[in-house]
Formats: sequence, C-alpha cells, structure tokens
Amino acid sequence: NACGSDVTRVADWPGLVAKRTVAMLANEAYEAMLQGVANGEGIDNAMLFGVNYPCGPVAWAQQIGLATILKVLDAIHALTGDPRSRASMKLRLEAECHS
Repeated sequence: NACGSDVTRVADWPGLVAKRTVAMLANEAYEAMLQGVANGEGIDNAMLFGVNYPCGPVAWAQQIGLATILKVLDAIHALTGDPRSRASMKLRLEAECHS
C-alpha cells in the first residue's frame, strides 16, 4: 500500500483477529482458574512479566467485557465446533453474573 506496509485480508470471522485472540487467551485463563492452577492476578502477572503482554488475559477480558468475550467464543464454537473455543464454565458464570 502507499504507506509501505503489507496488507493481509482476513475472512469475516467472529471477533476477527485481535478480539478472537484475546477471547481464546481469556478462555484459557479462566479455565486455569477453574482448575485451581492459579488465580487471576497470578495469571495476569505471568503473562505481563513472563511473556511481556501489554495486559494480562483476565484484566483484558474484563476491560473488553466478559459478555463480549463470551459472545465471541460462542460464535466461534457454533461456527467451527472446535472444542478449544468452548467457553470455560467459570468464564460463562462470571459473564452471566456481571450482565
């Protein structure tokens, strides 16, 4: 393009690329909390300091809105049937409590 950047077209999928990625990360974080691996603060700190993410997946999901994250995951799961996109029960319950 005129700015000297490469452009890549992506298919029209629920959540497109960025929100879909954050939704999947958040889902894994909530599943880890459900299984007692760590609490939300610990997961966020691990991703902030261990992987240098700009925000932890739990905080990121809360900023976007748990209901929105849940809608993205449900839409991906309905479209693909991929079990990786099935929303964590903890995420689903917290999204419903906050709506």
